Amino acid sequence: MSSGNTLAITWSNQGLQDLKSLDPEDYDSNPKKWHEDKVAAFQKAQSALASANRAKIRRAAHTGGTDPNEKDHITVSYRQNNKEINSPRGGGWHVYTGR
Repeated sequence: MSSGNTLAITWSNQGLQDLKSLDPEDYDSNPKKWHEDKVAAFQKAQSALASANRAKIRRAAHTGGTDPNEKDHITVSYRQNNKEINSPRGGGWHVYTGR
């Protein structure tokens, strides 16, 4: 688990499986840190997530998903203590990577 300021970041089992298949050279030589930095920066930039103190990376960066045309993103659950903070579309948040 990593924490930046007050955001504790963990990984789901699926997220950890995704991580194993990534080429470190595509993620500044450290895919885990790269993902956690993106998740922490996104939280700081979103006023709706100002109270979040926990994040769980559910899926590492990927395209597609429910929407096969979706751009590269990380799927994350943000929580304030034990209460999930839903995204505007409900459920998890998509942290777009810009890749």
